[in-house]
Amino acid sequence: MENISYEKLLEDIGIMLDQKLEEKLEEKLEEKLETKLNQKFDERLAPIIERLDLLEFKQDKMNDRMEDMSLDVKNLELTMKRSERTIMKEIGKLKDADDTLIAVLENRGILPVMQ
Repeated sequence: MENISYEKLLEDIGIMLDQKLEEKLEEKLEEKLETKLNQKFDERLAPIIERLDLLEFKQDKMNDRMEDMSLDVKNLELTMKRSERTIMKEIGKLKDADDTLIAVLENRGILPVMQ
C-alpha cells in the first residue's frame, strides 16, 4: 500500500511539475510575443512619429510668425491712429487759418459778410 501511495505521490508531483512547466513556458512565450509585437509596432510607428515631430516644428514656426504679424498689425494700427490724430489737428489748424483769412477779407471788404 505504501508503494501505491508513493507512486501516486510521484505521479501527482509529475503532473504538478508539468503544469508549472507549461505555465512558465506560456508566460515566457507571452513575454517574447509581447516584446516582438512592441518592436514591430515601434518600427512601424517611427516614421509616423518623425513626421509628426516635423509637423509640430513647422506649426510652432508658423505660430511664431503669426504672433509677429499680429504685433506688426497692432503697431500699424497705432501708427494709423497717431497719423489720424495729427491729420485732424492739421485740419483744425487749416480751418482756423481759413476762418481767419475769411474774417480778414470780410473786414477789408473784399468778401461780402456772410451770416
